[in-house]
Amino acid sequence: MKSSIKAALFSALIFPGAGQMLLKQYRRGFILLLLTLIPLFFVLRDDLQQAVVIADKIQSGAMPLDAQVISQSVENADTHNALPLDIARYMIAACWFIGIIDAFRAGKRKDATAQIEPQA
Repeated sequence: MKSSIKAALFSALIFPGAGQMLLKQYRRGFILLLLTLIPLFFVLRDDLQQAVVIADKIQSGAMPLDAQVISQSVENADTHNALPLDIARYMIAACWFIGIIDAFRAGKRKDATAQIEPQA
C-alpha cells in the first residue's frame, strides 16, 4: 500500500496526527494531536457533566429510565456555553480534515522520493 494512502487512513481512522507519526513527522503529528485533544477535552468535559446531571435525575426518580425521555432531555439541555463548544467541535473536525490531507500530501512526497531513489 502506498505511504500516502496508509498515512491518510491512519489520520482518518485512528486520530489526527497518526499518519504524520507513521511517516516519522513527529513534530507535525504531535502538534495535530494536541490541537485536537485540547478542544476534545472541553467537549467531553461538558458532555460528561450533562450525563451526570441526567444520571442523577434518573437515580433520584425525577426522570424515568426511558430512552425517549432521556433523548429529549439531552436535546433540551441548557448549554450555557454553546458557542465555545460549537467552536471546539469545529476545531476538532478541522484538525481531523487537515490531518488527513496533510498526511496524504506528505505520503505522496515520500512515495515520489522513494520512486526516484534506486532500490537495493
